[in-house]
Order: sequence, then C-alpha cells, then structure tokens
Amino acid sequence: MARPAHPRIGVIGCGIIAERYHLPALAADANVRDRLILVDLDAGRRTAMATAFGIAETREDYRALVGRVDGVVIAAPPALHHPMAMFFLERGIPVLCEKPLAETSAKAREMVHTAEQTGAALMVNQTRRLFPTYAQIRKVIAEGVLGELQSIVYHDGFEFDWPAVSAFHFAPGAKGVLSDSGIHLLDTVCWWLDAKPRLVSSHNDSNGGPEAVATVCMRHGPCDLELKVSRLARLKNRFCIVGSLGTIDAGVEDWNRITIRFHSGRSRQVTMRPTVESYTDFARPLADNFLDVIRNGAVPLISGASTLAAIELLELAYQRAQPFERPWNKHLESLNVA
Repeated sequence: MARPAHPRIGVIGCGIIAERYHLPALAADANVRDRLILVDLDAGRRTAMATAFGIAETREDYRALVGRVDGVVIAAPPALHHPMAMFFLERGIPVLCEKPLAETSAKAREMVHTAEQTGAALMVNQTRRLFPTYAQIRKVIAEGVLGELQSIVYHDGFEFDWPAVSAFHFAPGAKGVLSDSGIHLLDTVCWWLDAKPRLVSSHNDSNGGPEAVATVCMRHGPCDLELKVSRLARLKNRFCIVGSLGTIDAGVEDWNRITIRFHSGRSRQVTMRPTVESYTDFARPLADNFLDVIRNGAVPLISGASTLAAIELLELAYQRAQPFERPWNKHLESLNVA
C-alpha cells in the first residue's frame, strides 16, 4: 500500500492538551493543517479549535474518520483510550495516544498486540523521554558511569491549575494524580533502568475518589526508589539519582543541562544545545515522528509496547494502595469515631 506524502490526521478530543500541545505542532505545517479533522462531542469546543487553528473539517463521532484519515491522535480522557485506539488499530490505522496508554495492563497489552497484528503503529505521548538530559541519564546509567545505583528519589507536585474544559479529572471513578502526573515518573524510571522495579509500597489520600497525593516506593536490585506526586502543593520538583560512584541531582524540567557529581570530588557538566523553550514545544518532534511513521515507516520515538512496564506498575500501585498514616486522628480510635 502506498504511503501518503501528506497524511490526513484526525485529532480526537479538543481539550486543553490538544489546544496547547498537539494542534500547534500539527497545524504548523500547512500541508498537514489543511488535512486535519477535529473530533469532539462538544460542538462549541470543536468549532472554537477549528477557528483558532484554521481547520476546515470537524466531526462529532470518531468512527466517522474511517476512510478519511491515515492516522489519529487520541487526546480524549484516559478511560476512552482503549476503546478508541482499538477501533483504529483493528483497521490498521496508526495511533498516537495521550498518556497513560490505558488504565489497566490488560487493556494496554491488548492495544499493543493488536497493533503488532495489524501492523499499525501505536505511539504514546510520554513527553519526558524527549528531554535531552533524560536521554543522557539513561545512557549514563546504562554505561555504569554512576556505578551501582543505590537510590532514586523523584518528587513532582504543584497546586492543580490545569484549565480543563471537562470534569473528567474529578468525575466518579476517575483516577487521580498518580495516573495523571505519576505515570510520567513511573515511565521515566522504567525507561532509565530499562527494567520494571519491584513495588514495595503504595500510599495515597484517596477516600474513594481521585487521589491528590501519592507516594510509591520500589526496589530494583540494590536500588531503592521513591516517587511522590501531588496536586495539593508544590513539592521540591527534583530527582536525585545516587550511585556508588556519583550523583545526579536536577530539576524535573532541567532538559538542557545536568551535572554529575562524583564522590571523588570531581564533577562533569553535560550541556545540550537548547532546542525548545517550553514543555509544549516537545509536541513538535513527537508530531514530526508520527508523521514520519505514517509517511515512511519510521521507528516510533515512544512505542506503546515500551510503556507496558510503567502501566503494569501503575495498576499494581492502585491495587495495593494504602491510606497515608493520619496520626492526628489516633485519639479518635478509642472513641470508635471514623
């Protein structure tokens, strides 16, 4: 089958992630923009995005895209990732899916298996893998520059201020900060280590609704890992990787420069040429790669299969989650007050 020189792309979901991330990258190329189709149940929202980005065609139902597109970007809520992706993958249509790939490992594996069977590419937006420093850290770990890893501590938290256009973040049954921000941390450490650490403990503040704070502790060989995410307050927003020979301590979004401090007293600064100014700028290389996959059969930068370990850990962390200790309520136990 001939590959299209100018792929037709459907963007499913016209929320803020589409507005700030995917659409600016795709619409930057006039040949792509002129062939974009927007899909959203909210007529007002899809019309507003079509007007803002100069897109001629919109649809209400994603199923209407069959025969009209060469690939789709799924920017819908996480619960919809699996059914939507399966619909297109079964028809051999490549998919670029927002994170997390799916809400369960079984669904994620089914998506990956279907993509392999039909030959349709399945990609995931795990943006942090595109940070030049993160790729360098993966290389440093693999080459043993830090020696035997002893610990990784990775904290990431802010007051929730995402200007969502729907209420799915806090809808009944919705997952919380671990699925939203935490999947970035889980995916990053699995990618850095090229392995799936063993879950030791999982705690969050959920009382049946979406959690706002979560801590996950894991172990990989002699290396202890602590990941913490929050929607309630700003955390230190740094990671510290300690090995027997040296340490890397950097900010979450230090994507152009890191310093390796060796226990011997010397240090090495690794600086990459700045290519982006903001987080959303990483949408462009991801979009370019997706288009190249469709046009030329290029290798996906971030395949669905490569994220399975993180999805399995995410699911396990929810299954085994315990409430945080609340010592301020201890005095109520003797009174049998919940």
